[in-house]
Amino acid sequence: MKTEDYRQKLLKERERLVHQMSRVETEAKEAPDMHSGDTADRSVAGEEREEELTTASRDTALLRQVDAALQRIADGTYGRCLADGGPIEEKRLEAVPWAQYCIRHQSQKESVDPPPTPTL
Repeated sequence: MKTEDYRQKLLKERERLVHQMSRVETEAKEAPDMHSGDTADRSVAGEEREEELTTASRDTALLRQVDAALQRIADGTYGRCLADGGPIEEKRLEAVPWAQYCIRHQSQKESVDPPPTPTL
């Protein structure tokens, strides 16, 4: 397994997430007052704020997964399914370097606890 390659991918993803979260935080601080403007302006601002919070929440969760994967590399357990200790498929790690489960166990997990569906 190319652990160092995965470590570099994870570090790059971590840097991207931290940068994005910092940018969103800065934009939130600089956002106009939600109580000024007309009703339509406040409505749009409210929707934008809700979208930013959803993105920030998703980014925070992903950052935790990336950090956990980096810790598994340090522990020597990277690439092992958390459910049974078996190997996680190389193609899966290429696509999702922070994967915690092999495809079989991830599918089982999602069938029991499906991911939230995005709202439009």
